[in-house]
Amino acid sequence: MKNTLTDLNNYLFESIERLQDDELDAEALEKEIKRSEAVQKIAKTIIDNGALAIQAQKMMYDQGLDKNVDMPLLGITDSCLIKENADLKQTVENLQERVKRFEQWKKKIYSGAL
Repeated sequence: MKNTLTDLNNYLFESIERLQDDELDAEALEKEIKRSEAVQKIAKTIIDNGALAIQAQKMMYDQGLDKNVDMPLLGITDSCLIKENADLKQTVENLQERVKRFEQWKKKIYSGAL
């Protein structure tokens, strides 16, 4: 298991699938139920911790402290934010270029050049 909420979510669904295995005998099913209960308790703690991290980030934002804070549990780190920002910048540049070409094309149509 990895260390993000997405990974945790996947693991929890895998636990559900194991519980639905019709080939489990009574003893194996009981063992799987106990394991699932333990995983559920740990998962709740992890999720609560993630919620607290989000609340802390929101509080910082609300107070005007816009500095990015790493939240590795949620898969949010400076490196992923830098990549997202670079991707966003490239997307904006691509859209600006398309608007520019559209405006040039529109001028040609109105001038009768096309």
